[in-house]
Amino acid sequence: MARAVIDDQELFTFYEKAISEARPQLIELYQNTFKAHNLHALLFPTSPIVAPLANEDVYSIETFQTLMRNTDPGSNIGIPGLSLPIGKGAKSKLPIGFEIDGLAHQDSELLAIGITLEEIFKVLNQ
Repeated sequence: MARAVIDDQELFTFYEKAISEARPQLIELYQNTFKAHNLHALLFPTSPIVAPLANEDVYSIETFQTLMRNTDPGSNIGIPGLSLPIGKGAKSKLPIGFEIDGLAHQDSELLAIGITLEEIFKVLNQ
């Protein structure tokens, strides 16, 4: 498979556009979503798949993109997020995470939600 070659100037231009246009748009989308639905947090699986066992496939870009799909947007816009363990994969026995994201500067509220959910999950996982 041929790989596209990107020179430094193209990479810089792409990065600058992501920072100056895409990031503010994503921040606005999050803020509008929280406001429109009176949300205090977004709750979702940390990863759309159970973590795979370590082997050659784990290092592929496709696996990385899949594992990062749910947490990447919040990370890119700098909002607080927590991942709580909520169980283990049936076959792999590797942890399954539950992500909680909040808006910027809402860290205390997010931590309070996380502490409450952690207590609930402890009971469910006994």
